Amino acid sequence: MKVVNWFWIALSLGLAVSGCSKSSIYGDHGDLSPGFCKQWNPDFDYNGGRCAFNLSGVTRKKVKGCNLSRRQFSYCGDMTPTQVSYSERLKSRHDIDALTLISNSEHSSEQSFLSVNDGFLAEGRRVIPTSYNRLALRFPTRCTNFGTDAMAGMLDWLGHEIVKNFPGKKYAGIKLVIGDVAAPRGGCLWGHNQRVCHKSHKNGLDADVGYLTVRPGHSSPIEFHQIFDARSNYWFLKKVFHNPYACVKFIFLDRRNIAKLARVAGNDPEWKVMRRFIQHAAGHHNHFHIRIGQGPGQPGCFAPDSRLASNSAAP
Repeated sequence: MKVVNWFWIALSLGLAVSGCSKSSIYGDHGDLSPGFCKQWNPDFDYNGGRCAFNLSGVTRKKVKGCNLSRRQFSYCGDMTPTQVSYSERLKSRHDIDALTLISNSEHSSEQSFLSVNDGFLAEGRRVIPTSYNRLALRFPTRCTNFGTDAMAGMLDWLGHEIVKNFPGKKYAGIKLVIGDVAAPRGGCLWGHNQRVCHKSHKNGLDADVGYLTVRPGHSSPIEFHQIFDARSNYWFLKKVFHNPYACVKFIFLDRRNIAKLARVAGNDPEWKVMRRFIQHAAGHHNHFHIRIGQGPGQPGCFAPDSRLASNSAAP
């Protein structure tokens, strides 16, 4: 698949951050029928039989909260038979490249619905470490590694790129650590400590990804950490923005690490474009929070889709 160099297009057109068109998650949901929402949205009943919260008669505390019945560490019980079959197939067959399956997928582009803060996921694709990529799951038994095909494709492709760019035995231990993406059907996702709920990670368009750690002869820690090598992570972020599967809406990161990236980037013209979509967010001192659109495209995901969240949504 050909990678489009959106950096130069965006730079030449002088595009600014605007992202996908904004729509209210509490308004009309078009063709999202109650039956469809009940099938896929695990918070449907908690929402009062609606696709999303209705502000009328709902307290602010309830809107900000999550269904207590979903206050759990693992969401494996939410998997559909298709998702279970896909997982078992990849785990038992080491000769199958997940990226090939994703690229040949016949899924509709519409897998992600409503807002990143109050949405859900239909036919979510599981992100699975294989012998073809260098991915590692931070919580392998939590089953929060589901996203759209675009998300799964991007993360798997990044794992392939690490294999290509860091070959040989001395780099064999380098892994890209994947944290929470979304539950199998999306919806409200409690933090791994069962106390703090993610504000987003509801519809398969957000992923927490650990910093890339490149140490020849050493294995990467399978955990989020604060050691930030700006040079290797600048290489990684350029790959993220150049991936052929998903447009990047935003990357949330601590401002101190953004400053380190700027020093490494120097006069690189690509940094000028990338920087517009990298924002400071508290609590992101040990990982990247990557937010994407439904499919490939230029930084900012300018193609409108009424079901996508606005770019102003918090991480």
